[in-house]
Amino acid sequence: QRHPWFAAKAGQQADADSDCHPKCAWDCGEPECSKSCKAVCQPPKCFTACNKPQEQDCRHVCKDPKCAVVCPAQNCESEHCPPPDCETVCGEPVCHLECGQSHGVRDHL
Repeated sequence: QRHPWFAAKAGQQADADSDCHPKCAWDCGEPECSKSCKAVCQPPKCFTACNKPQEQDCRHVCKDPKCAVVCPAQNCESEHCPPPDCETVCGEPVCHLECGQSHGVRDHL
């Protein structure tokens, strides 16, 4: 043996290696469970989608407008007065498109 101190040091190194590394273990604390649980969900988003009606399946429906005959006041005291200039005044007709019942309606959730 040319280096006796080397053999002695090698033995000490082997013992030191086993003590030198940290010893690890898991510590997860005490397992506890919540006894009251409830789901957290967003409310569903719903909408009604309708297919665009085909123009050939539709018809334009209008109700008759409301009309009135309006005559100006006449200040003629004779029996031979000219007829008053009356005019017929009408409101706008109420119109809508009629395409059949529930044409292409689908509910989506």
